Amino acid sequence: MKKVLMACSLPYTSPLQVGSHHYARVFKKLGYDVYFLGVPVSPLHKLSSDCTVTERIRVSKTKGEIKEGVWHYVPNTYLPPKNIFPLSTLWAHQNWHHFTAPKLSKILKNLELGEVDILWFDSALHHFLLNWIPHKTSIFRVADDGSAFKGLSKQYQALETQLAQKVDHVITSSKNMQNHFTSHNGDCHYVPNGVDLKKLRTFNTALPPEYANIASPRVVYIGAIHEWFDMELVIKAAKTYPQKNFVLIGPCRQKIKNIKMPSNIHFLGTVPYHRIGEFLSHADLGIIPFKQTKLVQSIHPLKVYEYAAFGLPALSIAWEELKNMPALCQLVNTHSEFIKALDDPIKQATNTTKVLESVSWENRLCNFLKNIDVTITNR
Repeated sequence: MKKVLMACSLPYTSPLQVGSHHYARVFKKLGYDVYFLGVPVSPLHKLSSDCTVTERIRVSKTKGEIKEGVWHYVPNTYLPPKNIFPLSTLWAHQNWHHFTAPKLSKILKNLELGEVDILWFDSALHHFLLNWIPHKTSIFRVADDGSAFKGLSKQYQALETQLAQKVDHVITSSKNMQNHFTSHNGDCHYVPNGVDLKKLRTFNTALPPEYANIASPRVVYIGAIHEWFDMELVIKAAKTYPQKNFVLIGPCRQKIKNIKMPSNIHFLGTVPYHRIGEFLSHADLGIIPFKQTKLVQSIHPLKVYEYAAFGLPALSIAWEELKNMPALCQLVNTHSEFIKALDDPIKQATNTTKVLESVSWENRLCNFLKNIDVTITNR
């Protein structure tokens, strides 16, 4: 049996499901034994109410558990690398794994992995696994521009560069990141995000109870509400169209307590990934109200595919990566264009199922593995 160890940012059971989670399920489908490791937590994380942190803490109290046939674990450390001194030092970023309890080295040893076929990274904090785990090939997947995240330290960015230089292959989900990382690794591949139609379309078709007091038309956003989310734009839109309900689904890290929100903006918080279909199938429009920042320029948005999977018309602020994606949503450049577009019927994309099948996570991964001469036996 082939084996892949995936060293990632979020836990496997995170309420937010991103690229590496989907690739883990594809690897499992292809016949691999899949082992999934999240970034560490510490006693300091108990102060956080973030849903992804809460799940990381829960998993860290196990010694590894199995979900959907995937073994997964989150280590606990007393030296968590963070963007505050002295935890922001390069030494802390390079050595946190020596201060884990229980010992991460022991937990991995107990798995009796031997040599894995693929050692997969999407977080540079797991850099030490290159030396710890015998492997046939190593891959670093870069999904975002780490230098543009306010919460990531310069030391983490240095780790990213070092890891990119050491692994066998780098894959990026945006052209922008491919252009950057090619200077660190000549074997850098552009592998955009994909979609899992079967998983998305397996859901309870009844109106979700959260919608009981939220009438149509429902304008929905599903995803993280972080620094790149343009709250000002959504507030403007909600004030302009009081008859429309703007539904925001996902963890919110913006400071909104002191902002007077229009009554037609509804924050539903985080919902499990398997429930996305409940909300999108009963929505009228999907939106992507992002700021046009350096960080956003490197995003290949999953939600474009997720909206299209339910035949949902979509509207987004434009950026270069989005312009290169299949034409599944209407693009505008300014706040005024975005608000004006909300007043006009937005056309639903055509042939969406055919387009989405061509960009499935499985196709994305298998095409890449063929490009690096990894044999696929179970497809």
